Amino acid sequence: MAAVFLAVLAAARLGELVRAAGSDYTVTAQYQLEEPQKELVNVNTAGREELESLSGIGPALAQRIIDHREANGPFQSVDGLLQVSGIGEATLAKFRDHVTVD
Repeated sequence: MAAVFLAVLAAARLGELVRAAGSDYTVTAQYQLEEPQKELVNVNTAGREELESLSGIGPALAQRIIDHREANGPFQSVDGLLQVSGIGEATLAKFRDHVTVD
C-alpha cells in the first residue's frame, strides 16, 4: 500500500512540475489495486490443466483431486478437498476463493 501511495505522490509531483513548466501536457495515473476477477474453477469438472492453474496445485496433486472425485463422486463442498492426500488447511487457503463445487 505504501508503494501505491508513493506512486500517486510521485505522479502528483510530476503533474506540478509539468504545469510549472507551462506545457500543454496532461499527466494521468491509473492503478489497479485488486487482482482481476477470475472465473471460479469447478473442482468437480476441471481437468488437470485447469486444476494446475490454481496456486499450490501441481501435476501430482491435480491428478489426486481427479482420482479422488472419480473414486468417491463429486465434492460436496470446497472443504471436501481436505480429504485429498496432500491438501491441508494451508494449501486449501491458497486457492479456496478461486474454486467452487457448483
